[in-house]
Amino acid sequence: MEIAVSILVVAIVALAVGAISYGVYLSNLIKDGSLSTRHQTPPFDLIASSEGDGKITLRAIDERSGAIDLHHDGTFGIVSADGYGQVGRILESGAGYSVREYTPFTATIGGEEKARLDIYAYPDDPLTALGINYEVVKFESELGECPAWFIPGSSRTWAVFAHGRGAHPNEALRIMPVLVEHGLPILAFNYRNDEDAPASSDGYHWLGLTEWRDLEAAMKFALDNGAEDFILYGYSMGGGMCLNLLYESSLAGKVRAVVLNSPLLDFGGTLDIVGQIRGYPRGIVRLGKEVGAVRFGIDWGRMNYLSRASELRAPILVLHGEQDTLVPAQLSQSLARSRPDIVRYVGFADAAHARSWNLDPDRYNSEVSEFLQEILGDGI
Repeated sequence: MEIAVSILVVAIVALAVGAISYGVYLSNLIKDGSLSTRHQTPPFDLIASSEGDGKITLRAIDERSGAIDLHHDGTFGIVSADGYGQVGRILESGAGYSVREYTPFTATIGGEEKARLDIYAYPDDPLTALGINYEVVKFESELGECPAWFIPGSSRTWAVFAHGRGAHPNEALRIMPVLVEHGLPILAFNYRNDEDAPASSDGYHWLGLTEWRDLEAAMKFALDNGAEDFILYGYSMGGGMCLNLLYESSLAGKVRAVVLNSPLLDFGGTLDIVGQIRGYPRGIVRLGKEVGAVRFGIDWGRMNYLSRASELRAPILVLHGEQDTLVPAQLSQSLARSRPDIVRYVGFADAAHARSWNLDPDRYNSEVSEFLQEILGDGI
């Protein structure tokens, strides 16, 4: 009997140790995949070649994994060691390759060169990419000085862009021409833990939980420079920043409207859905989240921006790719269901994360333009 009890105790202890070890492993995945502030340049994962006929052939360097956008139709940038171009619709496609429309920008790809596709679609800055004049301005946040692109306009309503985790203000280049057409001054800023902005003391991204204060600081700068109110535009984690500002900031009443692109609205809920997509049992995901809360201080409740949706007052346009496996569209749909009085959801059936514009620029631009017209009317 004593031997059986001893064996049972050993087995229970082994299971507990194994569960804790696996929980630590999963919590590390959460940290590295979502909280980490490491800045990494995406690798060249394609071989590109063009004969100067307006077409370019792209082949995956590793055919086993391929490149995520190799077979995604639509408009993308193409980056090589020498510069930047843009590719359009797919003309031909097969195993490990595609042939696409091609327009050089800052360099021309000829013979075989290593390259990668870029969802931001345009190079460098508003002037280089779009011929839109801008200036670099700086404002003070609670952690220090943050830089921003400023594009002047005729309206007293300013558009303020909050980019996604690990991204850059050039994420906004795709939609900037539409906002310029509506006369909106534009502020696209860097925030804490960006490469050229102050670092937080803990070295983590908090997916809008703390970063909203930098968005607030950008808005205060705008108010000091002629803004009366705002349209906020948030990508991915920047979407969480926008919603949390509406809950926490004294400037929430200055927000006329919000546009959200693939927004991260509930960190814990997102991990639950992503874990299901990737085949993790619910209990395993829950264990990783519990260990993450202990190890890194993750407050899952406060990072659920959907839980306070009843407090929202500003009209919101949500644009989300429905093949998004990083920040699945279900939570954006949930926001729309919970607040149909102010939230308009627009889904892009075949688009992956933050690629709705790339898949269908005309439809995306039209949806944003129509929303802005409803908000601004003739008062620009």
